[in-house]
Amino acid sequence: MRLHFNRWKTALAAATLLLTHGLAAAATLPDPHAKLVEQIAGEDMAERTFQSQLDGAFRAALSSDADVQDIEAACPGFIDGMTAANRPILWQAHVEDYRWYREKLGTLFRDKLSKQDAASLSNFFASDLGQKFLATIIAEQRYDNTIAEAMSSEDGQASVESMLKDHRASSVNTLMALEPIDRKAIGNIFTTEQWAIRFGQLQPDIIALMNEMAERDFTAEQDAAMDVAIDSFIEKHLGDCEGF
Repeated sequence: MRLHFNRWKTALAAATLLLTHGLAAAATLPDPHAKLVEQIAGEDMAERTFQSQLDGAFRAALSSDADVQDIEAACPGFIDGMTAANRPILWQAHVEDYRWYREKLGTLFRDKLSKQDAASLSNFFASDLGQKFLATIIAEQRYDNTIAEAMSSEDGQASVESMLKDHRASSVNTLMALEPIDRKAIGNIFTTEQWAIRFGQLQPDIIALMNEMAERDFTAEQDAAMDVAIDSFIEKHLGDCEGF
C-alpha cells in the first residue's frame, strides 16, 4: 500500500505559518520597525507557534487520510509516532522559513510604516491587551480548507483561495474568542487610531508574504531526511504491530 506522505508534507508546508505570530520581549531593540517585527513574530516564540501548527495542521493532515485511519485503528500510536519522527526535520524547515518571513516583514514595515507608526504598534502589541490579542491569534489558527485541498489535490498543493478562507476563519475565531470588553477595545483601536488603520491596510501584503512562505519547498536534504524518517518509522511500527 502506497501512503500519501508527500501530500502530508505539502499540507504541513501550506498550513504551517499561515498565521505565524508570537509574543516577544523586544524592549531592548532601538529600531521601531525591528521592534515591531519582534513583537509580532519573535523568534523566541517560534517553538510555541510550531507546536501549535504541528498539532493543528500536521496531525490533522495525517488523521484525514483513510489509509492512516486504518493503520491507527489496527496499530494505535501511528499518528503520534509519525508526528514525532518528522518533528526535527519540520522544525528545521520552520526555523528557516520563519527567518525568511521576519526579514520580509521588516522590509515591508520599513517601506510602508513610519517610525512613529511602528513605535505605536509595538507599544500596542507589548501591552496586556496586545499580548492577549496575539495569544488568541495563535490559539485560534485554522487550517481546514488548506489541508482539505492539499490532501485532495493530485499535486498536494493548496490554493491561495483556501489559505485566505482559513485566514478569514482564523480572524473571525480570534475576534469571537476575545472577551467582549477586549474585542470592543481592539475594534475601537483599529478603527480610530491612524497607525492601527495603516497597519490594517497592510494585511493584504502580510497575507501575500504568508502565502509565499507557505509555498516554499522543503530542501532536497530535508525531503531525503523526511523520507528516511518516514520509512524507518513505518518499518518499525508496523513490524511491532500484531494487528496489521
